[in-house]
Amino acid sequence: STQPRTFNIQDISAPLVNLVSPADTNILANRNLTFICNATEDTGLINITLYHNISGSFISNKTNLVTGTANQTNFTVNNTADGTYKWNCLAHDGTNTAFAINNYSVSVDTTAPSVTAVRPLNTTTLVLGNSISINATAIDAFTLSSVLANVTLPNGTSQLLTLLDTNSDNIFNFTYTPSITGQYNITIIANDSVNNINNTQTTFFKATLVPNVTLNYPSNAASLTNSLVEFNFTATDDDLNLTNCSLYTNITGSWVIDTTLFNVSNGTLTNITKFVPDGTFGWNVQCFDSLGYSNFSAANYTVSVTTNVTGLFAYQQLDTQTPLYRIWNEYNISGNEIAAPSVAGDMTWASLKGNHQRKEFILGTEDKNNNVKFQIYDVTTKSWNNLSSNSDG
Repeated sequence: STQPRTFNIQDISAPLVNLVSPADTNILANRNLTFICNATEDTGLINITLYHNISGSFISNKTNLVTGTANQTNFTVNNTADGTYKWNCLAHDGTNTAFAINNYSVSVDTTAPSVTAVRPLNTTTLVLGNSISINATAIDAFTLSSVLANVTLPNGTSQLLTLLDTNSDNIFNFTYTPSITGQYNITIIANDSVNNINNTQTTFFKATLVPNVTLNYPSNAASLTNSLVEFNFTATDDDLNLTNCSLYTNITGSWVIDTTLFNVSNGTLTNITKFVPDGTFGWNVQCFDSLGYSNFSAANYTVSVTTNVTGLFAYQQLDTQTPLYRIWNEYNISGNEIAAPSVAGDMTWASLKGNHQRKEFILGTEDKNNNVKFQIYDVTTKSWNNLSSNSDG
Protein backbone atom coordinates (compact mmCIF):
# COMPACT_ATOMS: atom_id res chain seq x y z
CA SER A 1 0.00 0.00 0.00
CA THR A 2 1.05 3.58 -0.47
CA GLN A 3 2.00 5.69 2.58
CA PRO A 4 2.59 9.44 2.55
CA ARG A 5 6.03 10.78 3.66
CA THR A 6 6.99 14.36 4.71
CA PHE A 7 10.58 15.75 4.37
CA ASN A 8 12.34 19.15 4.29
CA ILE A 9 14.77 20.33 1.59
CA GLN A 10 17.52 22.45 3.18
CA ASP A 11 19.48 25.18 1.43
CA ILE A 12 23.05 24.20 2.06
CA SER A 13 24.74 26.30 -0.67
CA ALA A 14 26.20 29.76 0.09
CA PRO A 15 25.90 32.77 -2.23
CA LEU A 16 28.62 33.37 -4.80
CA VAL A 17 30.02 36.92 -4.38
CA ASN A 18 31.96 38.95 -6.96
CA LEU A 19 33.75 42.29 -6.28
CA VAL A 20 33.30 44.56 -9.30
CA SER A 21 34.74 47.99 -8.52
CA PRO A 22 37.23 49.43 -7.64
CA ALA A 23 39.52 46.87 -9.18
CA ASP A 24 41.99 45.21 -6.86
CA THR A 25 45.03 47.42 -5.98
CA ASN A 26 43.47 50.37 -7.79
CA ILE A 27 44.71 53.88 -6.84
CA LEU A 28 42.14 56.69 -6.96
CA ALA A 29 42.57 60.46 -6.74
CA ASN A 30 39.10 60.87 -5.23
CA ARG A 31 38.18 60.86 -1.55
CA ASN A 32 34.59 59.76 -2.36
CA LEU A 33 34.57 56.05 -3.12
CA THR A 34 31.90 53.90 -4.75
CA PHE A 35 32.11 50.17 -4.05
CA ILE A 36 30.21 47.80 -6.39
CA CYS A 37 29.70 44.08 -5.83
CA ASN A 38 27.22 41.42 -6.96
CA ALA A 39 26.05 38.01 -5.79
CA THR A 40 24.12 34.98 -7.02
CA GLU A 41 22.24 32.33 -5.02
CA ASP A 42 19.80 29.65 -6.23
CA THR A 43 17.21 30.17 -3.54
CA GLY A 44 17.28 33.96 -3.50
CA LEU A 45 19.27 36.79 -1.85
CA ILE A 46 18.23 38.89 1.14
CA ASN A 47 20.99 41.47 1.58
CA ILE A 48 24.61 42.40 0.82
CA THR A 49 26.86 44.12 3.38
CA LEU A 50 30.02 46.17 2.67
CA TYR A 51 33.05 45.50 4.86
CA HIS A 52 36.23 47.67 4.92
CA ASN A 53 38.96 48.85 7.29
CA ILE A 54 38.83 52.56 6.51
CA SER A 55 38.13 53.23 10.21
CA GLY A 56 41.10 51.10 11.20
CA SER A 57 39.21 47.85 11.82
CA PHE A 58 37.80 45.51 9.22
CA ILE A 59 34.08 45.79 10.06
CA SER A 60 30.70 46.04 8.37
CA ASN A 61 29.87 49.48 7.08
CA LYS A 62 26.48 49.37 5.40
CA THR A 63 23.90 46.76 4.38
CA ASN A 64 21.73 47.01 1.28
CA LEU A 65 18.60 44.88 0.90
CA VAL A 66 18.45 42.89 -2.33
CA THR A 67 16.16 40.31 -3.89
CA GLY A 68 16.27 37.61 -6.51
CA THR A 69 18.80 34.98 -7.26
CA ALA A 70 21.25 37.50 -8.72
CA ASN A 71 21.74 41.14 -7.78
CA GLN A 72 24.29 43.95 -7.82
CA THR A 73 24.53 46.85 -5.38
CA ASN A 74 26.57 50.03 -4.77
CA PHE A 75 27.99 51.52 -1.57
CA THR A 76 29.29 55.08 -1.29
CA VAL A 77 31.90 56.15 1.27
CA ASN A 78 32.79 59.86 1.35
CA ASN A 79 35.73 61.89 2.65
CA THR A 80 38.14 59.01 2.73
CA ALA A 81 41.61 59.94 3.93
CA ASP A 82 44.63 59.12 1.80
CA GLY A 83 45.78 55.57 2.39
CA THR A 84 45.41 51.96 1.33
CA TYR A 85 42.38 49.96 2.50
CA LYS A 86 40.86 46.46 2.28
CA TRP A 87 37.24 45.83 1.33
CA ASN A 88 34.81 42.98 0.62
CA CYS A 89 31.08 42.23 0.38
CA LEU A 90 29.11 39.72 2.44
CA ALA A 91 25.97 38.25 0.78
CA HIS A 92 23.13 36.61 2.78
CA ASP A 93 20.42 34.32 1.38
CA GLY A 94 18.48 33.87 4.64
CA THR A 95 20.36 30.77 5.63
CA ASN A 96 23.94 31.11 4.52
CA THR A 97 26.37 34.01 4.14
CA ALA A 98 29.51 34.34 2.08
CA PHE A 99 32.27 36.85 1.23
CA ALA A 100 34.06 37.08 -2.05
CA ILE A 101 36.97 34.65 -2.09
CA ASN A 102 39.63 37.39 -1.58
CA ASN A 103 39.62 40.86 -0.13
CA TYR A 104 40.42 43.67 -2.53
CA SER A 105 42.59 46.67 -1.75
CA VAL A 106 42.04 50.26 -2.87
CA SER A 107 44.26 53.30 -2.36
CA VAL A 108 43.23 56.93 -2.09
CA ASP A 109 45.89 59.38 -3.25
CA THR A 110 44.97 63.07 -3.40
CA THR A 111 48.43 64.40 -2.46
CA ALA A 112 50.99 65.58 -4.99
CA PRO A 113 54.53 64.23 -4.79
CA SER A 114 56.97 66.10 -2.58
CA VAL A 115 59.89 67.82 -4.32
CA THR A 116 63.00 68.94 -2.42
CA ALA A 117 66.72 69.57 -2.87
CA VAL A 118 66.35 71.22 -6.27
CA ARG A 119 69.63 71.90 -8.03
CA PRO A 120 71.37 73.92 -9.34
CA LEU A 121 71.12 76.59 -6.67
CA ASN A 122 69.97 79.95 -7.96
CA THR A 123 73.41 81.39 -7.20
CA THR A 124 75.04 79.16 -9.82
CA THR A 125 76.86 80.63 -12.80
CA LEU A 126 78.15 78.36 -15.54
CA VAL A 127 80.69 79.09 -18.25
CA LEU A 128 79.06 78.56 -21.63
CA GLY A 129 80.12 75.27 -23.19
CA ASN A 130 80.15 73.38 -19.89
CA SER A 131 77.37 71.11 -18.61
CA ILE A 132 75.31 71.35 -15.44
CA SER A 133 73.27 68.78 -13.51
CA ILE A 134 69.59 69.59 -13.03
CA ASN A 135 68.26 67.39 -10.23
CA ALA A 136 65.61 67.12 -7.54
CA THR A 137 64.53 64.68 -4.87
CA ALA A 138 60.95 63.54 -5.56
CA ILE A 139 58.89 61.19 -3.35
CA ASP A 140 55.28 60.03 -3.61
CA ALA A 141 53.26 57.96 -1.13
CA PHE A 142 52.31 55.61 -3.96
CA THR A 143 53.76 55.74 -7.45
CA LEU A 144 55.64 58.47 -9.29
CA SER A 145 54.81 58.70 -12.95
CA SER A 146 57.38 61.25 -14.11
CA VAL A 147 59.71 64.03 -12.98
CA LEU A 148 60.28 66.75 -15.55
CA ALA A 149 62.20 70.01 -15.73
CA ASN A 150 60.69 72.83 -17.73
CA VAL A 151 63.64 75.04 -18.73
CA THR A 152 62.98 78.54 -20.06
CA LEU A 153 65.96 79.84 -22.01
CA PRO A 154 67.15 83.47 -22.02
CA ASN A 155 65.53 83.98 -25.44
CA GLY A 156 62.09 82.92 -24.11
CA THR A 157 61.95 79.45 -25.67
CA SER A 158 61.34 76.40 -23.48
CA GLN A 159 62.62 72.85 -23.25
CA LEU A 160 60.92 70.01 -21.35
CA LEU A 161 63.46 67.57 -19.95
CA THR A 162 62.81 64.14 -18.42
CA LEU A 163 64.75 63.59 -15.20
CA LEU A 164 65.74 60.01 -14.39
CA ASP A 165 66.36 58.21 -11.10
CA THR A 166 69.28 56.11 -12.28
CA ASN A 167 70.36 55.02 -8.78
CA SER A 168 66.86 54.29 -7.35
CA ASP A 169 67.49 56.81 -4.58
CA ASN A 170 64.62 59.20 -5.39
CA ILE A 171 67.11 61.70 -6.86
CA PHE A 172 66.11 62.50 -10.42
CA ASN A 173 68.61 64.22 -12.68
CA PHE A 174 69.46 65.41 -16.16
CA THR A 175 72.80 66.66 -17.47
CA TYR A 176 72.15 69.86 -19.41
CA THR A 177 74.41 71.94 -21.66
CA PRO A 178 73.22 75.55 -22.19
CA SER A 179 73.52 76.97 -25.69
CA ILE A 180 73.33 80.73 -25.14
CA THR A 181 74.33 83.16 -22.42
CA GLY A 182 71.86 84.53 -19.89
CA GLN A 183 69.51 83.27 -17.19
CA TYR A 184 67.85 79.85 -17.41
CA ASN A 185 64.65 79.47 -15.33
CA ILE A 186 63.75 75.93 -14.22
CA THR A 187 60.44 74.54 -12.91
CA ILE A 188 60.41 70.97 -11.59
CA ILE A 189 57.19 69.06 -12.44
CA ALA A 190 56.56 65.85 -10.47
CA ASN A 191 53.51 63.78 -11.45
CA ASP A 192 52.18 60.65 -9.79
CA SER A 193 50.17 57.79 -11.29
CA VAL A 194 46.81 59.53 -10.73
CA ASN A 195 47.98 62.89 -12.07
CA ASN A 196 48.61 64.70 -8.81
CA ILE A 197 51.14 67.33 -9.89
CA ASN A 198 53.69 69.34 -7.92
CA ASN A 199 55.09 72.22 -9.98
CA THR A 200 55.89 74.64 -7.16
CA GLN A 201 59.65 74.19 -6.99
CA THR A 202 61.76 76.52 -9.14
CA THR A 203 65.35 77.58 -9.50
CA PHE A 204 67.60 79.25 -12.06
CA PHE A 205 71.20 79.47 -13.16
CA LYS A 206 73.18 81.78 -15.41
CA ALA A 207 75.40 80.90 -18.34
CA THR A 208 78.18 83.33 -19.12
CA LEU A 209 81.25 83.74 -21.28
CA VAL A 210 84.79 84.02 -20.05
CA PRO A 211 86.47 87.08 -21.57
CA ASN A 212 87.97 86.48 -24.99
CA VAL A 213 91.17 88.44 -25.49
CA THR A 214 92.70 89.15 -28.92
CA LEU A 215 96.17 90.67 -29.17
CA ASN A 216 96.13 93.08 -32.10
CA TYR A 217 99.46 94.93 -32.03
CA PRO A 218 102.37 94.42 -32.07
CA SER A 219 101.94 91.23 -34.06
CA ASN A 220 103.59 88.15 -32.70
CA ALA A 221 107.40 88.22 -33.05
CA ALA A 222 107.26 91.84 -34.31
CA SER A 223 110.53 93.78 -34.59
CA LEU A 224 110.30 97.48 -33.73
CA THR A 225 112.81 100.35 -33.86
CA ASN A 226 110.86 102.66 -31.58
CA SER A 227 110.93 102.20 -27.84
CA LEU A 228 107.48 103.76 -27.42
CA VAL A 229 105.21 100.77 -28.00
CA GLU A 230 101.42 100.72 -28.16
CA PHE A 231 100.16 97.35 -26.94
CA ASN A 232 96.73 97.00 -28.55
CA PHE A 233 94.11 94.37 -27.68
CA THR A 234 90.39 93.67 -27.93
CA ALA A 235 88.43 91.95 -25.15
CA THR A 236 84.90 90.58 -25.66
CA ASP A 237 82.49 89.23 -23.07
CA ASP A 238 78.76 89.15 -22.35
CA ASP A 239 79.37 91.97 -19.86
CA LEU A 240 78.97 95.49 -21.19
CA ASN A 241 82.23 96.45 -19.55
CA LEU A 242 85.04 94.28 -18.29
CA THR A 243 86.14 94.96 -14.73
CA ASN A 244 89.82 95.24 -15.60
CA CYS A 245 92.48 94.20 -18.10
CA SER A 246 96.16 93.87 -17.24
CA LEU A 247 99.22 93.89 -19.48
CA TYR A 248 101.69 91.18 -18.48
CA THR A 249 105.33 91.38 -19.64
CA ASN A 250 108.71 90.01 -18.64
CA ILE A 251 110.54 93.31 -19.30
CA THR A 252 111.75 93.32 -15.69
CA GLY A 253 112.95 89.73 -15.94
CA SER A 254 109.86 88.27 -14.27
CA TRP A 255 106.40 87.57 -15.71
CA VAL A 256 104.37 90.20 -13.85
CA ILE A 257 101.58 92.72 -14.31
CA ASP A 258 102.95 95.87 -15.92
CA THR A 259 99.83 98.02 -16.32
CA THR A 260 96.13 97.58 -15.39
CA LEU A 261 93.17 99.35 -17.00
CA PHE A 262 89.75 99.42 -15.31
CA ASN A 263 86.23 99.41 -16.85
CA VAL A 264 87.44 98.34 -20.26
CA SER A 265 84.76 98.64 -22.94
CA ASN A 266 83.57 95.36 -24.40
CA GLY A 267 84.62 94.68 -27.98
CA THR A 268 86.66 97.85 -28.49
CA LEU A 269 90.30 98.38 -29.46
CA THR A 270 92.22 99.24 -26.31
CA ASN A 271 95.78 100.60 -26.05
CA ILE A 272 98.37 100.45 -23.30
CA THR A 273 101.34 102.64 -24.28
CA LYS A 274 104.72 102.22 -22.61
CA PHE A 275 108.46 102.53 -23.21
CA VAL A 276 110.17 99.23 -23.90
CA PRO A 277 113.97 98.86 -23.70
CA ASP A 278 115.99 97.22 -26.39
CA GLY A 279 115.60 93.47 -26.30
CA THR A 280 113.05 90.70 -26.91
CA PHE A 281 110.19 90.34 -24.46
CA GLY A 282 106.95 88.39 -24.03
CA TRP A 283 103.57 89.98 -23.46
CA ASN A 284 99.92 89.08 -23.01
CA VAL A 285 96.71 90.60 -21.61
CA GLN A 286 94.42 89.13 -18.95
CA CYS A 287 90.85 90.47 -18.53
CA PHE A 288 88.31 89.95 -15.73
CA ASP A 289 84.53 90.30 -16.05
CA SER A 290 82.07 91.31 -13.31
CA LEU A 291 81.52 87.68 -12.26
CA GLY A 292 85.21 87.18 -11.60
CA TYR A 293 85.90 85.04 -14.66
CA SER A 294 89.19 85.82 -16.37
CA ASN A 295 91.15 84.83 -19.42
CA PHE A 296 94.39 85.55 -21.23
CA SER A 297 94.81 85.55 -24.96
CA ALA A 298 95.34 82.02 -26.21
CA ALA A 299 99.13 82.47 -26.58
CA ASN A 300 101.80 84.87 -25.40
CA TYR A 301 103.27 87.18 -28.03
CA THR A 302 106.85 88.40 -28.28
CA VAL A 303 108.15 91.78 -29.40
CA SER A 304 111.72 92.82 -30.17
CA VAL A 305 112.84 96.43 -29.82
CA THR A 306 116.10 97.64 -31.36
CA THR A 307 116.64 101.42 -31.20
CA ASN A 308 120.45 101.63 -30.89
CA VAL A 309 119.84 104.88 -29.04
CA THR A 310 121.44 105.47 -25.67
CA GLY A 311 120.27 107.88 -23.05
CA LEU A 312 122.14 110.51 -21.07
CA PHE A 313 121.57 111.77 -17.54
CA ALA A 314 123.38 114.93 -16.37
CA TYR A 315 123.56 116.09 -12.78
CA GLN A 316 125.70 118.11 -10.36
CA GLN A 317 127.49 116.27 -7.60
CA LEU A 318 127.42 118.05 -4.23
CA ASP A 319 130.40 120.40 -3.50
CA THR A 320 132.05 119.95 -6.89
CA GLN A 321 132.52 122.29 -9.79
CA THR A 322 132.00 119.69 -12.49
CA PRO A 323 128.73 118.40 -13.92
CA LEU A 324 128.60 114.61 -14.23
CA TYR A 325 126.55 112.24 -16.37
CA ARG A 326 125.70 108.61 -16.86
CA ILE A 327 125.05 106.87 -20.16
CA TRP A 328 122.42 104.13 -20.29
CA ASN A 329 120.60 102.04 -22.84
CA GLU A 330 116.96 102.74 -22.15
CA TYR A 331 116.36 101.48 -18.58
CA ASN A 332 119.63 99.62 -18.07
CA ILE A 333 122.29 101.95 -16.68
CA SER A 334 125.78 101.20 -18.02
CA GLY A 335 129.19 102.79 -17.72
CA ASN A 336 130.76 104.90 -15.01
CA GLU A 337 130.40 108.54 -14.19
CA ILE A 338 132.29 110.68 -16.72
CA ALA A 339 133.06 114.34 -16.29
CA ALA A 340 131.42 116.71 -18.73
CA PRO A 341 133.21 119.92 -19.88
CA SER A 342 134.55 121.89 -16.92
CA VAL A 343 133.17 125.21 -15.84
CA ALA A 344 134.60 128.01 -13.68
CA GLY A 345 133.29 128.12 -10.12
CA ASP A 346 130.37 126.29 -8.62
CA MET A 347 127.49 125.31 -10.93
CA THR A 348 124.12 126.92 -10.28
CA TRP A 349 122.19 124.73 -12.73
CA ALA A 350 122.53 122.04 -15.37
CA SER A 351 119.98 121.31 -18.12
CA LEU A 352 119.81 118.48 -20.63
CA LYS A 353 117.69 118.20 -23.80
CA GLY A 354 117.55 115.29 -26.21
CA ASN A 355 116.93 115.07 -29.96
CA HIS A 356 116.14 111.48 -30.92
CA GLN A 357 116.04 112.21 -34.63
CA ARG A 358 119.57 113.63 -34.60
CA LYS A 359 120.64 111.19 -31.93
CA GLU A 360 122.10 114.01 -29.91
CA PHE A 361 121.83 115.47 -26.41
CA ILE A 362 122.67 119.06 -25.52
CA LEU A 363 123.96 119.85 -22.03
CA GLY A 364 123.82 123.41 -20.73
CA THR A 365 125.47 124.60 -17.50
CA GLU A 366 125.75 127.91 -15.65
CA ASP A 367 128.17 128.76 -12.87
CA LYS A 368 128.07 131.40 -10.17
CA ASN A 369 129.84 133.85 -12.51
CA ASN A 370 126.87 133.57 -14.87
CA ASN A 371 128.99 131.77 -17.44
CA VAL A 372 126.77 129.57 -19.59
CA LYS A 373 128.25 126.69 -21.60
CA PHE A 374 126.69 124.22 -24.02
CA GLN A 375 128.04 120.86 -25.07
CA ILE A 376 126.66 118.43 -27.63
CA TYR A 377 126.86 114.69 -26.97
CA ASP A 378 126.80 112.55 -30.12
CA VAL A 379 125.09 109.24 -29.36
CA THR A 380 126.55 107.51 -32.41
CA THR A 381 130.21 108.44 -31.75
CA LYS A 382 129.70 108.65 -27.99
CA SER A 383 131.72 111.86 -27.80
CA TRP A 384 131.32 115.48 -26.79
CA ASN A 385 131.79 118.16 -29.46
CA ASN A 386 130.53 121.45 -30.82
CA LEU A 387 131.40 123.26 -27.60
CA SER A 388 130.18 126.84 -27.44
CA SER A 389 129.91 129.34 -24.60
CA ASN A 390 127.64 132.20 -23.77
CA SER A 391 128.20 134.80 -21.09
CA ASP A 392 125.85 137.48 -19.99
CA GLY A 393 128.05 139.00 -17.29
